[in-house]
Amino acid sequence: MSEALQRAVRRLRTIDRSLWVLLGVVVISSVGSGMPWYTMGILFTPLTAEFGWGRGAYSVAQSLYILANNLSALPIGNLVDRWGSRWMMGITGVASFIIWGLISRIGHTSPERAILVLYALYILLGIASSGLGNVSCSALVARWFRKRRGLAMGVALIGGSLPGVILVPLSAPFIDAYGWRAFTMLLGVLALVCSLPIVLWVIREAPPEPAPSPAEGPANVAPSYSAREALRTPTFWMMSLGFALGQLASVAIQMHAIPFLMDRGLSRAAASSIWGFLALWGIIGKVTLGWAADRFSARLVCSLSLLAQAISVIVALSSPRPEAAWVFALLFGLGMGGQLCTRAAIVAEYYGVRAYGTIWGLITFFILPGMVGGGPLAGFLYDVTGNYRMPYALFVGAFVLGAAAFLFLRKPRTERRLT
Repeated sequence: MSEALQRAVRRLRTIDRSLWVLLGVVVISSVGSGMPWYTMGILFTPLTAEFGWGRGAYSVAQSLYILANNLSALPIGNLVDRWGSRWMMGITGVASFIIWGLISRIGHTSPERAILVLYALYILLGIASSGLGNVSCSALVARWFRKRRGLAMGVALIGGSLPGVILVPLSAPFIDAYGWRAFTMLLGVLALVCSLPIVLWVIREAPPEPAPSPAEGPANVAPSYSAREALRTPTFWMMSLGFALGQLASVAIQMHAIPFLMDRGLSRAAASSIWGFLALWGIIGKVTLGWAADRFSARLVCSLSLLAQAISVIVALSSPRPEAAWVFALLFGLGMGGQLCTRAAIVAEYYGVRAYGTIWGLITFFILPGMVGGGPLAGFLYDVTGNYRMPYALFVGAFVLGAAAFLFLRKPRTERRLT
């Protein structure tokens, strides 16, 4: 076999492995990131009805999940940079199975004690989700795909929306028939079955990045920053501000989507169907806008995605008709998908992959106040005013300001070492 043919065979094997890894990431991210997020919204009404909690109190539980998920991103990202994503996925997959089982066993001693137990378990679930989904998956894809990274990120993040398309429409009849406890036990089984076998037999770490050839020269190779170097650039802080504003609004609206839709006169089943429709458009947005980010500009696509979400909220507030709810779901899902897939692509494009996990963890740490505060803010304002108009109007403003931040974002000017 000639040397050229041998190189071609090796290249095909690398492509095949990368595609298998990408498919594995889709499945793992569905149970690691998407399943906890979408099902917490589904559990909103049955848990508050059974234990007598207010919407603000349950929103705190969701925010504690987000808090733990983001605070743990930095140490988990550091560990992933050192030892890889595979082992982290395996450990946190088993942990997720255990935590969902414990949630299903929350007792009836008192509403006050039950909510504290839920808070503790959602904190643990947030940590497990960070290791099984967000940090590990995005770092793995960023290192496997150096070309068409935006599209690869979009495909990988499909997993985050699949539970919204598959689980959410089925959850209402399942909970009505068997109860929320059986539902959470099922989630634990899915977390284990859909993660551990894939980690053992499919997931592999990316090969080392090849050194630039003399023909390419260092000028044509993307710089790769350390975490400390990234922190010294104004771009990092502008980027973090844009992410923080977008996540403040997007996360809070998703947390309250089903109760908001039910307040508009929709049944739980109808609200769940619209929530699933939103997740479907999230998938479409991740793939199509991920492709657009590679072809045009990830920064510009992210800005337009935030504006689409702002328009969707305006539509939802402007009319109580069911048609407005479906338009809201379409625009919000499309924008949400574009926001998520471009976020990872922008970080890798601007700062490289050498310390991707740590830089990603730092950004999630700095956007944490918005992600944690938005949901309880909406919940408590609802408890005071009896509707979502005031918090949702604030979130429209956050989307617009976040879009402006990315519109004016520029790459770091300081030259750095190359990998």
